Amino acid sequence: MMATVPEGVQSEADVCYRQGMAEKAANDLESALAWLEQAIGHDPEHAQAYAALGEIYQQRNDWTEADYCLRMALRCCPDSAEILHKLVRHCVALGNRPEALAILKQAEDRHLDSGAFLSQLALIYDHLDEIEPAIGIWEKVIALNPQDASAHNNLGLQWHYGKGDVDKAIASFSRALEWNPGLAEARFNLCQARADAGEVEEALAGFESLLAEASQDEVRFHRSVVLLKNRRFGEGWRDYHFRWRYRATQPRHFPFPQWTGRPCAGQTLLVYGEQGLGDEIMFASCIKDIQEQSAARVVLECNIRLEKLFRRSFPEVTVIGAARAQAGLEDLTEAGPIDFQLPIGDLPAFFRTEEASFPQHQGYLKPEPERVAFWSQRLAALGAGPKIGISWRGGQGKTRREARSIPLREWFPILATEGAHFVSLQYTDCRDELEAVSSEYGVGIHHWQEAIDDYDETAALVAALDRVVTVCTAIVHLTGALGRPAWVLAPRIPEWRYLASGDTMPWYPSVRLFRQGRAEDWPAVLERVRCRLRRAEMETVMHG
Repeated sequence: MMATVPEGVQSEADVCYRQGMAEKAANDLESALAWLEQAIGHDPEHAQAYAALGEIYQQRNDWTEADYCLRMALRCCPDSAEILHKLVRHCVALGNRPEALAILKQAEDRHLDSGAFLSQLALIYDHLDEIEPAIGIWEKVIALNPQDASAHNNLGLQWHYGKGDVDKAIASFSRALEWNPGLAEARFNLCQARADAGEVEEALAGFESLLAEASQDEVRFHRSVVLLKNRRFGEGWRDYHFRWRYRATQPRHFPFPQWTGRPCAGQTLLVYGEQGLGDEIMFASCIKDIQEQSAARVVLECNIRLEKLFRRSFPEVTVIGAARAQAGLEDLTEAGPIDFQLPIGDLPAFFRTEEASFPQHQGYLKPEPERVAFWSQRLAALGAGPKIGISWRGGQGKTRREARSIPLREWFPILATEGAHFVSLQYTDCRDELEAVSSEYGVGIHHWQEAIDDYDETAALVAALDRVVTVCTAIVHLTGALGRPAWVLAPRIPEWRYLASGDTMPWYPSVRLFRQGRAEDWPAVLERVRCRLRRAEMETVMHG
Protein backbone atom coordinates (compact mmCIF):
# COMPACT_ATOMS: atom_id res chain seq x y z
CA MET A 1 0.00 0.00 0.00
CA MET A 2 1.29 3.47 -0.92
CA ALA A 3 1.91 6.01 1.85
CA THR A 4 -0.30 9.08 1.95
CA VAL A 5 1.67 12.23 1.21
CA PRO A 6 0.73 15.35 3.24
CA GLU A 7 -1.04 18.00 1.19
CA GLY A 8 1.69 20.62 1.62
CA VAL A 9 4.43 18.21 0.58
CA GLN A 10 2.38 17.14 -2.41
CA SER A 11 2.06 20.74 -3.59
CA GLU A 12 5.84 21.26 -3.37
CA ALA A 13 6.32 18.14 -5.48
CA ASP A 14 3.82 19.39 -8.05
CA VAL A 15 5.53 22.78 -8.27
CA CYS A 16 8.84 21.08 -9.03
CA TYR A 17 7.15 18.70 -11.46
CA ARG A 18 5.51 21.54 -13.41
CA GLN A 19 8.81 23.42 -13.59
CA GLY A 20 10.55 20.27 -14.75
CA MET A 21 8.00 19.80 -17.52
CA ALA A 22 8.46 23.42 -18.60
CA GLU A 23 12.23 22.89 -18.83
CA LYS A 24 11.64 19.64 -20.72
CA ALA A 25 9.40 21.45 -23.21
CA ALA A 26 12.17 24.03 -23.68
CA ASN A 27 14.58 21.13 -24.35
CA ASP A 28 16.75 22.02 -21.34
CA LEU A 29 17.08 18.40 -20.25
CA GLU A 30 19.66 18.94 -17.52
CA SER A 31 17.46 21.47 -15.77
CA ALA A 32 14.40 19.29 -16.32
CA LEU A 33 16.16 16.34 -14.69
CA ALA A 34 17.06 18.42 -11.66
CA TRP A 35 13.53 19.71 -11.14
CA LEU A 36 11.92 16.30 -11.65
CA GLU A 37 14.32 14.69 -9.21
CA GLN A 38 13.39 17.39 -6.70
CA ALA A 39 9.75 16.50 -7.26
CA ILE A 40 10.48 12.89 -6.38
CA GLY A 41 12.50 14.07 -3.39
CA HIS A 42 9.36 15.79 -2.07
CA ASP A 43 7.09 12.91 -3.08
CA PRO A 44 8.82 9.53 -3.61
CA GLU A 45 5.61 8.19 -5.18
CA HIS A 46 5.20 10.90 -7.84
CA ALA A 47 4.35 8.70 -10.82
CA GLN A 48 4.21 11.49 -13.41
CA ALA A 49 7.67 12.73 -12.43
CA TYR A 50 9.10 9.23 -12.80
CA ALA A 51 7.41 8.89 -16.21
CA ALA A 52 8.83 12.20 -17.40
CA LEU A 53 12.29 11.21 -16.18
CA GLY A 54 11.96 7.97 -18.11
CA GLU A 55 11.24 9.86 -21.32
CA ILE A 56 14.24 12.15 -20.80
CA TYR A 57 16.55 9.20 -20.20
CA GLN A 58 15.19 7.64 -23.40
CA GLN A 59 16.11 10.83 -25.28
CA ARG A 60 19.62 10.54 -23.84
CA ASN A 61 19.81 6.84 -24.78
CA ASP A 62 20.24 5.90 -21.13
CA TRP A 63 18.00 2.86 -21.38
CA THR A 64 18.82 1.45 -17.94
CA GLU A 65 17.71 4.59 -16.11
CA ALA A 66 14.71 4.96 -18.43
CA ASP A 67 13.66 1.41 -17.64
CA TYR A 68 13.94 1.98 -13.88
CA CYS A 69 11.96 5.25 -14.00
CA LEU A 70 9.13 3.93 -16.16
CA ARG A 71 8.74 0.83 -13.99
CA MET A 72 8.69 3.01 -10.88
CA ALA A 73 6.06 5.22 -12.50
CA LEU A 74 3.81 2.23 -13.15
CA ARG A 75 4.39 0.84 -9.65
CA CYS A 76 3.35 4.18 -8.17
CA CYS A 77 0.30 4.46 -10.41
CA PRO A 78 -0.72 0.98 -11.70
CA ASP A 79 -4.08 2.31 -12.92
CA SER A 80 -2.56 4.76 -15.42
CA ALA A 81 -3.05 3.53 -18.97
CA GLU A 82 -0.81 6.37 -20.19
CA ILE A 83 2.15 5.22 -18.09
CA LEU A 84 1.44 1.61 -19.00
CA HIS A 85 1.63 2.55 -22.66
CA LYS A 86 4.96 4.34 -22.16
CA LEU A 87 6.51 1.33 -20.44
CA VAL A 88 5.20 -1.05 -23.05
CA ARG A 89 6.58 1.08 -25.90
CA HIS A 90 9.90 1.19 -24.04
CA CYS A 91 10.04 -2.62 -23.85
CA VAL A 92 9.24 -2.94 -27.56
CA ALA A 93 11.93 -0.39 -28.43
CA LEU A 94 14.44 -2.54 -26.54
CA GLY A 95 13.37 -5.57 -28.57
CA ASN A 96 11.53 -7.18 -25.66
CA ARG A 97 8.05 -7.51 -27.11
CA PRO A 98 7.20 -10.66 -25.08
CA GLU A 99 7.74 -8.74 -21.82
CA ALA A 100 5.63 -5.87 -23.13
CA LEU A 101 2.76 -8.27 -23.84
CA ALA A 102 3.20 -9.90 -20.41
CA ILE A 103 2.93 -6.49 -18.74
CA LEU A 104 -0.26 -5.80 -20.67
CA LYS A 105 -1.71 -9.18 -19.69
CA GLN A 106 -0.99 -8.48 -16.01
CA ALA A 107 -2.74 -5.13 -16.31
CA GLU A 108 -5.71 -6.81 -17.96
CA ASP A 109 -6.01 -9.36 -15.16
CA ARG A 110 -6.00 -6.55 -12.56
CA HIS A 111 -8.79 -4.62 -14.27
CA LEU A 112 -11.18 -7.25 -15.60
CA ASP A 113 -14.19 -5.37 -14.22
CA SER A 114 -13.23 -1.93 -15.56
CA GLY A 115 -14.58 -1.28 -19.03
CA ALA A 116 -12.86 2.12 -19.13
CA PHE A 117 -9.41 0.73 -18.38
CA LEU A 118 -9.88 -2.26 -20.69
CA SER A 119 -10.82 0.13 -23.48
CA GLN A 120 -7.52 1.95 -23.02
CA LEU A 121 -5.74 -1.39 -22.98
CA ALA A 122 -7.34 -2.38 -26.27
CA LEU A 123 -6.12 0.86 -27.85
CA ILE A 124 -2.58 0.06 -26.68
CA TYR A 125 -2.79 -3.38 -28.30
CA ASP A 126 -4.01 -1.71 -31.47
CA HIS A 127 -1.03 0.68 -31.38
CA LEU A 128 1.26 -2.37 -31.20
CA ASP A 129 -0.58 -4.05 -34.11
CA GLU A 130 -1.60 -6.91 -31.79
CA ILE A 131 -4.92 -7.64 -33.47
CA GLU A 132 -6.04 -10.81 -31.65
CA PRO A 133 -5.58 -9.38 -28.12
CA ALA A 134 -7.28 -6.14 -29.16
CA ILE A 135 -10.30 -8.06 -30.42
CA GLY A 136 -10.42 -10.11 -27.21
CA ILE A 137 -10.31 -6.99 -25.03
CA TRP A 138 -13.06 -5.21 -26.97
CA GLU A 139 -15.24 -8.29 -26.63
CA LYS A 140 -14.68 -8.17 -22.85
CA VAL A 141 -15.62 -4.48 -22.79
CA ILE A 142 -18.82 -5.29 -24.67
CA ALA A 143 -19.59 -8.17 -22.30
CA LEU A 144 -19.37 -5.68 -19.42
CA ASN A 145 -21.59 -3.18 -21.23
CA PRO A 146 -23.37 -4.49 -24.34
CA GLN A 147 -24.68 -0.97 -25.08
CA ASP A 148 -21.19 0.54 -25.45
CA ALA A 149 -21.47 1.82 -29.03
CA SER A 150 -17.87 3.03 -29.08
CA ALA A 151 -16.61 -0.45 -28.16
CA HIS A 152 -18.67 -2.04 -30.96
CA ASN A 153 -17.25 0.53 -33.38
CA ASN A 154 -13.66 -0.15 -32.30
CA LEU A 155 -14.21 -3.89 -32.52
CA GLY A 156 -15.44 -3.38 -36.06
CA LEU A 157 -12.23 -1.53 -36.93
CA GLN A 158 -10.19 -4.51 -35.75
CA TRP A 159 -12.23 -6.90 -37.86
CA HIS A 160 -12.08 -4.65 -40.91
CA TYR A 161 -8.52 -3.36 -40.95
CA GLY A 162 -6.84 -5.91 -38.72
CA LYS A 163 -8.36 -9.18 -39.87
CA GLY A 164 -9.91 -8.14 -43.17
CA ASP A 165 -13.21 -9.77 -42.19
CA VAL A 166 -15.67 -7.31 -43.68
CA ASP A 167 -18.79 -9.27 -42.66
CA LYS A 168 -17.92 -9.17 -38.96
CA ALA A 169 -16.94 -5.53 -39.35
CA ILE A 170 -20.33 -4.63 -40.80
CA ALA A 171 -22.06 -6.49 -37.97
CA SER A 172 -20.05 -4.57 -35.35
CA PHE A 173 -20.62 -1.15 -36.92
CA SER A 174 -24.33 -1.91 -37.26
CA ARG A 175 -24.57 -2.82 -33.57
CA ALA A 176 -22.79 0.42 -32.67
CA LEU A 177 -25.43 2.34 -34.60
CA GLU A 178 -28.25 0.39 -32.96
CA TRP A 179 -27.12 1.76 -29.59
CA ASN A 180 -26.08 5.19 -30.87
CA PRO A 181 -27.60 6.08 -34.27
CA GLY A 182 -25.83 9.44 -34.25
CA LEU A 183 -22.30 8.03 -33.90
CA ALA A 184 -20.71 9.57 -37.00
CA GLU A 185 -17.56 7.43 -36.75
CA ALA A 186 -19.59 4.23 -36.96
CA ARG A 187 -21.63 5.56 -39.91
CA PHE A 188 -18.41 6.44 -41.73
CA ASN A 189 -16.80 3.08 -40.93
CA LEU A 190 -19.93 1.24 -42.05
CA CYS A 191 -19.72 3.00 -45.43
CA GLN A 192 -16.10 1.89 -45.76
CA ALA A 193 -16.95 -1.70 -44.88
CA ARG A 194 -19.92 -1.81 -47.25
CA ALA A 195 -17.72 -0.58 -50.07
CA ASP A 196 -15.22 -3.37 -49.39
CA ALA A 197 -18.10 -5.87 -49.25
CA GLY A 198 -19.11 -4.88 -52.78
CA GLU A 199 -22.06 -2.69 -51.74
CA VAL A 200 -20.55 0.24 -53.59
CA GLU A 201 -23.64 2.29 -54.38
CA GLU A 202 -24.91 1.97 -50.80
CA ALA A 203 -21.50 3.07 -49.54
CA LEU A 204 -21.38 6.08 -51.85
CA ALA A 205 -24.89 7.11 -50.79
CA GLY A 206 -23.77 6.87 -47.17
CA PHE A 207 -20.77 9.06 -47.87
CA GLU A 208 -23.06 11.66 -49.46
CA SER A 209 -25.16 11.82 -46.29
CA LEU A 210 -22.00 12.42 -44.23
CA LEU A 211 -20.72 15.31 -46.32
CA ALA A 212 -22.74 17.85 -44.33
CA GLU A 213 -20.76 16.99 -41.19
CA ALA A 214 -17.42 18.20 -39.85
CA SER A 215 -15.31 15.35 -41.26
CA GLN A 216 -16.23 16.11 -44.87
CA ASP A 217 -12.61 16.32 -46.11
CA GLU A 218 -11.91 12.81 -44.83
CA VAL A 219 -15.22 11.62 -46.31
CA ARG A 220 -14.38 13.10 -49.71
CA PHE A 221 -10.95 11.48 -49.71
CA HIS A 222 -12.23 8.04 -48.76
CA ARG A 223 -15.07 8.30 -51.24
CA SER A 224 -12.47 9.01 -53.93
CA VAL A 225 -10.57 5.89 -52.89
CA VAL A 226 -13.74 3.78 -53.18
CA LEU A 227 -14.32 5.14 -56.68
CA LEU A 228 -10.72 4.46 -57.74
CA LYS A 229 -10.85 0.98 -56.28
CA ASN A 230 -13.88 0.26 -58.44
CA ARG A 231 -12.27 1.53 -61.66
CA ARG A 232 -14.23 4.81 -61.73
CA PHE A 233 -11.07 6.76 -62.34
CA GLY A 234 -12.48 9.99 -63.71
CA GLU A 235 -14.69 10.48 -60.64
CA GLY A 236 -12.12 9.17 -58.18
CA TRP A 237 -9.20 11.43 -59.07
CA ARG A 238 -11.46 14.48 -58.75
CA ASP A 239 -11.31 14.37 -54.94
CA TYR A 240 -8.03 12.50 -54.45
CA HIS A 241 -6.35 15.82 -53.57
CA PHE A 242 -8.28 15.76 -50.29
CA ARG A 243 -5.64 13.32 -49.08
CA TRP A 244 -3.67 16.39 -47.98
CA ARG A 245 -6.40 17.33 -45.52
CA TYR A 246 -6.82 13.79 -44.26
CA ARG A 247 -5.23 13.36 -40.85
CA ALA A 248 -3.06 10.38 -41.91
CA THR A 249 -1.24 12.32 -44.67
CA GLN A 250 1.58 14.79 -44.13
CA PRO A 251 1.40 17.65 -46.67
CA ARG A 252 4.48 19.28 -48.11
CA HIS A 253 4.66 22.94 -49.03
CA PHE A 254 6.58 24.62 -51.84
CA PRO A 255 6.31 28.35 -52.66
CA PHE A 256 5.49 27.85 -56.35
CA PRO A 257 2.13 28.01 -58.14
CA GLN A 258 0.49 24.66 -58.87
CA TRP A 259 0.57 23.43 -62.44
CA THR A 260 -2.93 23.43 -63.95
CA GLY A 261 -2.34 21.29 -67.02
CA ARG A 262 -1.42 24.04 -69.47
CA PRO A 263 1.72 23.91 -71.64
CA CYS A 264 4.57 25.95 -70.16
CA ALA A 265 7.40 25.58 -72.63
CA GLY A 266 10.68 27.12 -71.52
CA GLN A 267 9.71 26.98 -67.86
CA THR A 268 10.57 24.54 -65.07
CA LEU A 269 8.00 22.25 -63.44
CA LEU A 270 8.72 20.48 -60.14
CA VAL A 271 7.05 17.12 -59.59
CA TYR A 272 7.67 15.99 -56.02
CA GLY A 273 7.33 12.60 -54.42
CA GLU A 274 4.87 11.59 -51.72
CA GLN A 275 3.61 8.55 -49.82
CA GLY A 276 5.57 5.27 -50.11
CA LEU A 277 8.09 3.82 -52.56
CA GLY A 278 5.39 1.84 -54.33
CA ASP A 279 3.24 4.93 -54.85
CA GLU A 280 6.13 6.93 -56.27
CA ILE A 281 6.91 4.12 -58.70
CA MET A 282 3.26 3.76 -59.70
CA PHE A 283 2.67 7.47 -60.26
CA ALA A 284 5.98 7.78 -62.13
CA SER A 285 4.28 6.03 -65.05
CA CYS A 286 2.85 9.51 -65.82
CA ILE A 287 6.24 11.28 -66.06
CA LYS A 288 6.50 10.96 -69.82
CA ASP A 289 2.92 12.23 -70.14
CA ILE A 290 3.63 15.41 -68.21
CA GLN A 291 6.82 15.99 -70.19
CA GLU A 292 4.80 15.91 -73.40
CA GLN A 293 1.80 17.93 -72.20
CA SER A 294 3.68 20.60 -70.28
CA ALA A 295 6.59 20.94 -72.73
CA ALA A 296 8.47 22.17 -69.66
CA ARG A 297 11.76 21.20 -68.14
CA VAL A 298 10.66 18.67 -65.53
CA VAL A 299 12.40 18.32 -62.16
CA LEU A 300 11.45 15.11 -60.34
CA GLU A 301 12.14 15.05 -56.60
CA CYS A 302 11.90 11.47 -55.35
CA ASN A 303 12.79 9.20 -52.45
CA ILE A 304 16.57 8.92 -52.34
CA ARG A 305 16.35 5.14 -52.74
CA LEU A 306 14.80 5.65 -56.20
CA GLU A 307 17.21 8.31 -57.44
CA LYS A 308 19.57 6.14 -59.50
CA LEU A 309 16.74 4.11 -60.99
CA PHE A 310 14.69 7.18 -61.93
CA ARG A 311 17.68 9.02 -63.41
CA ARG A 312 18.39 6.12 -65.72
CA SER A 313 14.72 5.66 -66.61
CA PHE A 314 13.91 9.32 -67.29
CA PRO A 315 17.11 10.72 -68.85
CA GLU A 316 15.46 13.97 -69.99
CA VAL A 317 14.24 14.73 -66.47
CA THR A 318 16.30 16.35 -63.71
CA VAL A 319 16.00 13.80 -60.88
CA ILE A 320 16.84 14.80 -57.31
CA GLY A 321 16.81 12.22 -54.55
CA ALA A 322 15.96 13.43 -51.05
CA ALA A 323 15.55 11.92 -47.61
CA ARG A 324 11.86 12.63 -47.12
CA ALA A 325 12.16 13.65 -43.47
CA GLN A 326 14.42 16.56 -44.41
CA ALA A 327 13.16 17.23 -47.93
CA GLY A 328 12.61 20.91 -48.63
CA LEU A 329 13.91 23.78 -50.72
CA GLU A 330 17.50 23.12 -49.68
CA ASP A 331 17.39 19.87 -51.65
CA LEU A 332 16.30 21.68 -54.83
CA THR A 333 19.13 24.19 -55.16
CA GLU A 334 20.69 22.27 -58.05
CA ALA A 335 17.40 22.42 -59.96
CA GLY A 336 17.61 26.15 -60.58
CA PRO A 337 14.58 28.49 -60.65
CA ILE A 338 11.23 26.67 -60.49
CA ASP A 339 8.04 28.06 -62.02
CA PHE A 340 5.38 25.48 -61.14
CA GLN A 341 4.96 22.48 -58.85
CA LEU A 342 2.75 19.44 -58.53
CA PRO A 343 2.73 16.42 -56.19
CA ILE A 344 3.29 13.21 -58.11
CA GLY A 345 -0.02 11.78 -56.87
CA ASP A 346 -1.91 14.49 -58.78
CA LEU A 347 -0.58 13.36 -62.18
CA PRO A 348 -3.16 10.59 -62.79
CA ALA A 349 -5.98 13.16 -62.57
CA PHE A 350 -4.60 14.56 -65.85
CA PHE A 351 -3.51 11.36 -67.60
CA ARG A 352 -5.36 8.28 -66.20
CA THR A 353 -9.03 9.29 -66.17
CA GLU A 354 -10.30 6.08 -67.78
CA GLU A 355 -8.98 2.55 -68.03
CA ALA A 356 -8.18 2.93 -71.72
CA SER A 357 -5.73 5.75 -70.86
CA PHE A 358 -3.39 3.39 -68.99
CA PRO A 359 -0.59 2.46 -71.44
CA GLN A 360 0.15 -1.15 -72.34
CA HIS A 361 3.83 -0.69 -71.57
CA GLN A 362 6.57 -3.29 -71.36
CA GLY A 363 8.31 -1.49 -68.53
CA TYR A 364 9.06 2.19 -67.97
CA LEU A 365 11.84 1.72 -65.40
CA LYS A 366 15.28 0.72 -66.66
CA PRO A 367 17.65 -1.35 -64.50
CA GLU A 368 21.43 -1.13 -64.86
CA PRO A 369 22.30 -3.59 -67.70
CA GLU A 370 25.63 -4.64 -66.20
CA ARG A 371 24.03 -5.46 -62.86
CA VAL A 372 21.24 -7.39 -64.57
CA ALA A 373 23.91 -9.44 -66.33
CA PHE A 374 25.66 -10.02 -63.01
CA TRP A 375 22.51 -11.30 -61.33
CA SER A 376 21.57 -13.38 -64.36
CA GLN A 377 24.92 -15.19 -64.11
CA ARG A 378 24.53 -15.65 -60.37
CA LEU A 379 21.05 -17.07 -60.81
CA ALA A 380 22.15 -19.34 -63.66
CA ALA A 381 24.80 -20.81 -61.35
CA LEU A 382 21.98 -22.15 -59.14
CA GLY A 383 21.16 -24.72 -61.83
CA ALA A 384 18.32 -25.44 -64.21
CA GLY A 385 14.77 -24.43 -63.40
CA PRO A 386 12.87 -21.17 -62.91
CA LYS A 387 14.28 -18.49 -60.61
CA ILE A 388 11.44 -17.00 -58.60
CA GLY A 389 11.59 -14.03 -56.26
CA ILE A 390 9.29 -14.00 -53.24
CA SER A 391 8.18 -11.48 -50.63
CA TRP A 392 5.78 -12.51 -47.86
CA ARG A 393 5.40 -9.49 -45.57
CA GLY A 394 4.21 -6.03 -46.49
CA GLY A 395 2.82 -2.82 -45.09
CA GLN A 396 2.61 -1.33 -41.64
CA GLY A 397 -0.01 -1.55 -38.95
CA LYS A 398 -1.99 1.32 -40.45
CA THR A 399 -1.86 -0.31 -43.90
CA ARG A 400 -3.22 -3.71 -42.84
CA ARG A 401 0.09 -5.51 -42.42
CA GLU A 402 -1.43 -8.57 -40.74
CA ALA A 403 -4.20 -8.99 -43.32
CA ARG A 404 -1.84 -8.76 -46.29
CA SER A 405 1.16 -10.75 -45.00
CA ILE A 406 1.61 -14.52 -45.09
CA PRO A 407 4.04 -16.23 -42.68
CA LEU A 408 6.82 -17.85 -44.68
CA ARG A 409 6.18 -21.29 -43.19
CA GLU A 410 2.74 -21.25 -44.89
CA TRP A 411 4.40 -20.92 -48.31
CA PHE A 412 5.51 -24.56 -48.34
CA PRO A 413 3.07 -25.61 -51.14
CA ILE A 414 4.83 -23.09 -53.39
CA LEU A 415 8.34 -23.60 -52.04
CA ALA A 416 8.01 -27.33 -52.71
CA THR A 417 7.67 -26.70 -56.47
CA GLU A 418 10.02 -29.20 -58.06
CA GLY A 419 13.00 -27.73 -59.89
CA ALA A 420 12.33 -24.11 -58.88
CA HIS A 421 14.84 -21.88 -57.12
CA PHE A 422 13.48 -19.24 -54.75
CA VAL A 423 15.08 -15.91 -53.96
CA SER A 424 14.05 -13.69 -51.05
CA LEU A 425 13.10 -10.12 -51.91
CA GLN A 426 11.93 -9.44 -48.36
CA TYR A 427 13.11 -6.02 -47.24
CA THR A 428 12.71 -6.53 -43.48
CA ASP A 429 14.97 -8.68 -41.30
CA CYS A 430 13.94 -12.23 -42.20
CA ARG A 431 16.95 -14.37 -41.24
CA ASP A 432 15.12 -16.24 -38.50
CA GLU A 433 12.25 -17.13 -40.83
CA LEU A 434 14.60 -18.31 -43.56
CA GLU A 435 16.52 -20.49 -41.10
CA ALA A 436 13.30 -21.93 -39.64
CA VAL A 437 11.93 -22.89 -43.07
CA SER A 438 15.24 -24.41 -44.06
CA SER A 439 15.40 -26.42 -40.81
CA GLU A 440 11.74 -27.51 -40.78
CA TYR A 441 11.13 -28.21 -44.46
CA GLY A 442 14.62 -28.57 -45.90
CA VAL A 443 13.87 -25.74 -48.32
CA GLY A 444 16.68 -23.34 -49.11
CA ILE A 445 15.73 -19.79 -50.05
CA HIS A 446 18.53 -17.61 -51.38
CA HIS A 447 18.84 -14.21 -49.74
CA TRP A 448 21.40 -11.66 -50.85
CA GLN A 449 21.29 -8.72 -48.48
CA GLU A 450 23.31 -6.51 -50.78
CA ALA A 451 20.45 -6.72 -53.28
CA ILE A 452 17.96 -5.61 -50.64
CA ASP A 453 19.94 -2.73 -49.14
CA ASP A 454 20.35 -0.93 -52.49
CA TYR A 455 17.05 -0.46 -54.37
CA ASP A 456 18.82 -0.07 -57.71
CA GLU A 457 20.40 -3.45 -57.05
CA THR A 458 16.96 -4.83 -56.14
CA ALA A 459 15.70 -3.66 -59.53
CA ALA A 460 18.56 -5.45 -61.32
CA LEU A 461 17.88 -8.68 -59.44
CA VAL A 462 14.14 -8.50 -60.17
CA ALA A 463 14.88 -7.92 -63.85
CA ALA A 464 17.05 -11.07 -63.90
CA LEU A 465 14.42 -13.32 -62.26
CA ASP A 466 11.93 -15.36 -64.25
CA ARG A 467 9.05 -14.08 -62.16
CA VAL A 468 8.10 -12.69 -58.77
CA VAL A 469 5.47 -14.07 -56.40
CA THR A 470 4.64 -11.61 -53.65
CA VAL A 471 2.10 -10.20 -51.25
CA CYS A 472 0.94 -6.60 -51.74
CA THR A 473 4.06 -4.53 -51.18
CA ALA A 474 6.40 -2.16 -53.04
CA ILE A 475 7.99 -5.13 -54.88
CA VAL A 476 4.75 -5.43 -56.87
CA HIS A 477 5.20 -1.90 -58.21
CA LEU A 478 8.90 -2.33 -58.89
CA THR A 479 8.36 -5.59 -60.78
CA GLY A 480 5.43 -4.25 -62.78
CA ALA A 481 7.21 -1.00 -63.63
CA LEU A 482 10.18 -3.05 -64.91
CA GLY A 483 7.75 -4.98 -67.12
CA ARG A 484 8.60 -8.27 -65.40
CA PRO A 485 5.99 -10.94 -64.52
CA ALA A 486 4.57 -10.69 -61.01
CA TRP A 487 1.94 -12.84 -59.35
CA VAL A 488 0.39 -10.99 -56.43
CA LEU A 489 -1.31 -12.66 -53.47
CA ALA A 490 -4.04 -10.15 -52.66
CA PRO A 491 -6.05 -10.21 -49.41
CA ARG A 492 -9.83 -10.16 -49.30
CA ILE A 493 -9.67 -6.40 -48.76
CA PRO A 494 -6.64 -5.02 -50.62
CA GLU A 495 -5.53 -1.41 -50.81
CA TRP A 496 -7.22 0.61 -53.56
CA ARG A 497 -4.25 0.27 -55.90
CA TYR A 498 -5.11 -3.41 -56.42
CA LEU A 499 -8.77 -2.66 -57.24
CA ALA A 500 -11.83 -4.42 -55.89
CA SER A 501 -12.01 -7.21 -58.47
CA GLY A 502 -10.34 -8.75 -61.48
CA ASP A 503 -6.95 -10.37 -61.95
CA THR A 504 -5.16 -7.43 -63.59
CA MET A 505 -3.81 -4.02 -62.58
CA PRO A 506 -4.16 -1.31 -65.23
CA TRP A 507 -0.90 0.23 -64.01
CA TYR A 508 1.13 -2.87 -64.87
CA PRO A 509 0.26 -5.20 -67.78
CA SER A 510 2.74 -7.84 -66.52
CA VAL A 511 1.06 -8.24 -63.11
CA ARG A 512 -1.56 -10.87 -62.25
CA LEU A 513 -3.60 -10.97 -59.05
CA PHE A 514 -4.59 -14.07 -57.08
CA ARG A 515 -7.32 -12.90 -54.70
CA GLN A 516 -8.54 -14.31 -51.41
CA GLY A 517 -12.12 -15.50 -51.51
CA ARG A 518 -12.49 -15.17 -47.73
CA ALA A 519 -10.53 -13.32 -45.07
CA GLU A 520 -7.49 -15.24 -43.80
CA ASP A 521 -7.98 -18.03 -46.35
CA TRP A 522 -4.45 -18.02 -47.72
CA PRO A 523 -4.15 -21.81 -48.25
CA ALA A 524 -6.59 -21.69 -51.19
CA VAL A 525 -4.67 -18.81 -52.78
CA LEU A 526 -1.32 -20.53 -52.31
CA GLU A 527 -2.69 -23.72 -53.84
CA ARG A 528 -3.87 -21.83 -56.93
CA VAL A 529 -0.42 -20.30 -57.31
CA ARG A 530 1.23 -23.69 -56.83
CA CYS A 531 -0.89 -25.19 -59.61
CA ARG A 532 -0.21 -22.23 -61.88
CA LEU A 533 3.54 -22.53 -61.27
CA ARG A 534 3.45 -26.20 -62.14
CA ARG A 535 1.48 -25.48 -65.31
CA ALA A 536 3.88 -22.69 -66.29
CA GLU A 537 6.85 -25.04 -65.85
CA MET A 538 5.17 -27.72 -67.98
CA GLU A 539 4.48 -25.13 -70.70
CA THR A 540 8.13 -24.07 -70.60
CA VAL A 541 9.28 -27.68 -71.02
CA MET A 542 6.85 -28.27 -73.90
CA HIS A 543 7.94 -25.15 -75.75
CA GLY A 544 11.60 -25.43 -74.78
